[in-house]
Amino acid sequence: MYSEFALPNDMDAYIRAIMGKEMTQSSVSLSKGEKLQWAQSLNLKRKASETDLILELWFKDNFSGNDFKGRMNLDLLKTNVFFENKSEHWLEIKNEEQKIVGKLFVNLEWKVISIKKRDN
Repeated sequence: MYSEFALPNDMDAYIRAIMGKEMTQSSVSLSKGEKLQWAQSLNLKRKASETDLILELWFKDNFSGNDFKGRMNLDLLKTNVFFENKSEHWLEIKNEEQKIVGKLFVNLEWKVISIKKRDN
């Protein structure tokens, strides 16, 4: 994941990914300032009925609790990730007032882990 944000240089930013009841988060960004970078994969299990991927930007704060900075919601049915197994997107992250606080580049990859057979 890469990003373009107007952020203070001393902020430790991380991304939280949510799908249905599943949630995971990145480590703190490898870089500081306006061009944050995360060189890691975030894995989520998905039920067939779940199509919305939520990504949130947070700042780590050891003193007063972590600070929410913005989020985006991506409907996976509107991407080609299920057909081509990969999809890349620049996504706008918006704060609670719906103001754009930055952009996040994500590379989505779809993998089928297991398929359960139905009993007849």
